Amino acid sequence: MNSYEKVIQLSKTTSTNEKELFLKDNKDDYWFKGMLKWLLDDSITTGMSSKKLSKDVSTIPHIKLDTTIETMEYIKCNNTGKDSDIRAIQGFINKYDDNEKYQTFLEGLFTKEFKCGISAKTYNKVFKDDKIYVFDIMLAKKYEDHIAKVKGEEFTITKKLDGNRVAIIKENGMVSAFTRSGKPMLGLNEIFKEFEKADIDNTMFDGELLAINTENMKSDDLFRKTMKLCRTKEENKTGLEFYVFDIIPLKDFRSGVSEILFRNRKDALAYTINKMDGNFIKLVEDLYVGRDTDKIVELLEVAITNGDEGVMVNLNAPYLCKRTHNILKVKRMGTYDLRVVDVFEGEGKYKGMLGGITVELMVDSKAYKVGCGSGFKDEDRVAIWGDKSLVLDKIVEVQHFGITKNQKGGYGLRFPVFLQIREDKDTPSQY
Repeated sequence: MNSYEKVIQLSKTTSTNEKELFLKDNKDDYWFKGMLKWLLDDSITTGMSSKKLSKDVSTIPHIKLDTTIETMEYIKCNNTGKDSDIRAIQGFINKYDDNEKYQTFLEGLFTKEFKCGISAKTYNKVFKDDKIYVFDIMLAKKYEDHIAKVKGEEFTITKKLDGNRVAIIKENGMVSAFTRSGKPMLGLNEIFKEFEKADIDNTMFDGELLAINTENMKSDDLFRKTMKLCRTKEENKTGLEFYVFDIIPLKDFRSGVSEILFRNRKDALAYTINKMDGNFIKLVEDLYVGRDTDKIVELLEVAITNGDEGVMVNLNAPYLCKRTHNILKVKRMGTYDLRVVDVFEGEGKYKGMLGGITVELMVDSKAYKVGCGSGFKDEDRVAIWGDKSLVLDKIVEVQHFGITKNQKGGYGLRFPVFLQIREDKDTPSQY
């Protein structure tokens, strides 16, 4: 069995233990390991796709490539997807027109679309002394789980964007984009051109792609439009803007950490973006810089009112290529299904109608009463106050920002919001 057949055999192996054993049995096959590293190394980009390789560029003069390894090295250095590069790769693949199986494999290899059946982490687990670079970006933890980390510390609040997370890398003048999982994203021509002109190099820009919002869409609708534009197979994805919220030197990114503190990074980013003066690259603006944690709740409420997903709390700390409390997401995601035990009349404009409901929050099998007055439409307030049986003893879904504990040992919910009556459930959630 030659090296490429071993790669195919590995892709067909289903058992994890068998895959690891197969890798160990072939640890001395240089070409086998080389092809796996090529396929799995997130730092290697090709600028190629199966669609591009099927393009008719037969009339274009091309460089002659003699071996598979030479072709792979050529692609690494010429990864912009130009027609001349497509022609060179096609020329090499066509040398094997008597071996269709090998041609198919080469197409998958050169485009990195071949699924070899393992991850870089599996490879690194087996070959500890010959590890592959694994693409990782900084991911946020939940604010409610790390409130103590913020108290007394300087932090920056920014809007939480609901788009497509992308890291754009400019290396030796070449620009490439990667999803949060390290997969190349092609076709961002408008954005790439602006980065190519920028007077900065060997840098990673961290941000989110968003559809150009000329229609003033709310977060959910904007997200759907963004995903549609990002998923298009068009070679030039138009109608997108890149909102940048962080920047680090490429060498730091590849090492997994940048010790440059957030405020210094953000100042450098603001200077870089403002100097570029582009149309498709935008700076994520700071909403607040300081130590007042009340601003987090205040700005969260503004974001929710505006139909946004939430806010981000950026501690003045290093950039870590992993999930970390150095950056925290603040949004209303948690929901509980709770039993309604009482209702209460409203005040002011809600006088004479429902003010809210009282629900039971079960913590360690003990019930705690929690009032919930948000989330009701005016017509619902009138209807429920006129017929309390519509909600009493029913299970309702309540959205919340987190569970709180008071000085007396009781539990409650932070910012509870009524979502809906759960007619399909008769058992409340347990915390």
